[in-house]
Amino acid sequence: MRKIDSQTYQPLGWRVLVRDEKVEDKTRGGIYIPDSAKTADEHAQQFGVVVRCGYSAFRDKDGRRDPFGPEIGDVVNYWKYSGGCYYEDEEGHKYRILNDDEILGVVERRTGDTVERQSILGRPVLSAFDVVGTREYAA
Repeated sequence: MRKIDSQTYQPLGWRVLVRDEKVEDKTRGGIYIPDSAKTADEHAQQFGVVVRCGYSAFRDKDGRRDPFGPEIGDVVNYWKYSGGCYYEDEEGHKYRILNDDEILGVVERRTGDTVERQSILGRPVLSAFDVVGTREYAA
């Protein structure tokens, strides 16, 4: 895998540099979800943190930024095989370069020192299983 310096790398155009995150598949009560209990969609989705964005990422043709687009530090989800370039830094973190339209949604917004979790069906997102699963979960 190619090496990258995530502090100095700047994606161009509408591309986004995302650091892959390993998400525990655990319920609120502490029960781990086995792979056999997941659907194909749950296996195919991945989560990561936005590290850097190209200037045109999440902007319309007039240059106005999409207010719902992710910011640097936000946790986003995307399909497992999205992106074309895969990199690794000196610490072993894995990165990928995605087009802005390959990002499916924002899971956590980091505004200053606080983390604002998005909600699905009016309930807070508690784990990766809650986001990628299509089944109802207990409140």
